[in-house]
Amino acid sequence: MQSSDRQFVQQLLQNQRRIYGFVLAMVADADAADDVYQDACMKLWELADQYDPERPFMPWACGVAFNVVRNHRTKARRDRHLFDEQLLSELAASYHAHETEIEQRRIALAECIGKLAPQQRRALELSYDGQHTMQQAAELMKRPVGAFYKQLQRLRRALAECINRRLTGGIES
Repeated sequence: MQSSDRQFVQQLLQNQRRIYGFVLAMVADADAADDVYQDACMKLWELADQYDPERPFMPWACGVAFNVVRNHRTKARRDRHLFDEQLLSELAASYHAHETEIEQRRIALAECIGKLAPQQRRALELSYDGQHTMQQAAELMKRPVGAFYKQLQRLRRALAECINRRLTGGIES
């Protein structure tokens, strides 16, 4: 596999959930979205040599996926539950606007978590890793459950404030 192919596959893998989310937002049916997403991935691979690695991947990939969605809609016009073309375009624009905001929040969250003390990060990891109950997480942190819940509440509030400061350009302390 050539270096450019590897880079393309890496971009595709890093963005697969976001591309699927875009397709799902356009199709609004999980079963159909699975099929359309697979078709979109095939089309992306077919057009890989047309991708300019100097430009952002997601807008290009979503443009390709958008065309695959439109082709899917053309084939399925008999189904009257499909959105009209204008609504589909509005949904795509709305998705991109929200995707940008979500990505900014995701980056701000990562930066804010990075500023936490190691014990605070550990408390968050244990509570969100999906492998521990709150009771188990509290025990691992050597805290009563009630105190652990209170700690998480304070951490969430501090993270929300940190994210809002970062997004509004406030000074980070």
